Amino acid sequence: MKLRKADSDDATAISKLILSLADSVDVSASGREAFLATFETKVIERLITDNEVNYWLAFEDRQLVGAIGMKPEGHLFHLFVDRGHQSLGLGKMLVEKGCLGFDRVTVNSAPSAIGFYEKLGFMGTGDIETRNGVSFMPMLFHR
Repeated sequence: MKLRKADSDDATAISKLILSLADSVDVSASGREAFLATFETKVIERLITDNEVNYWLAFEDRQLVGAIGMKPEGHLFHLFVDRGHQSLGLGKMLVEKGCLGFDRVTVNSAPSAIGFYEKLGFMGTGDIETRNGVSFMPMLFHR
C-alpha cells in the first residue's frame, strides 16, 4: 500500500472513488442531488487547488483505494475506502496519516461509521443531526 499527498490531477480519481461509495451515506431523497454535486471532479479540484482540503491517498497497484481529506483547522472532511479494501485497517491508516500534526480533530460521522471512529478514540459531542438532508454525528478526538 502506497500513501501520498494528492494534487489537483488526482481530483477525477478522488471523485470517482467517493461517488462509488456515496450510496453508503445516509442522505434524504431531497438532499441527494446537492450532496452528490459536492463530489464532482471540479469541486474536489477546487478544494485541492485553493488549499481548503488536504487529501492523502492510498494506492494499491496504482489503483486509488482510499482517500482522506483534512481541512487546515483539523476537521476530517472526507474519508472513503473502496469496498474491497474495507475492514483491513486502511481507514485507520488514513486517519492516522491525515491527523498527524493535529492535537484536536473533529469529524461529522455518518451514523454507520460512528463505531469506527469510536474505536479510534473519537467521542460524540452531540446527538445525530440532519443538515441539508445528510445525517451525521459531530465527534471529537483529543491527543
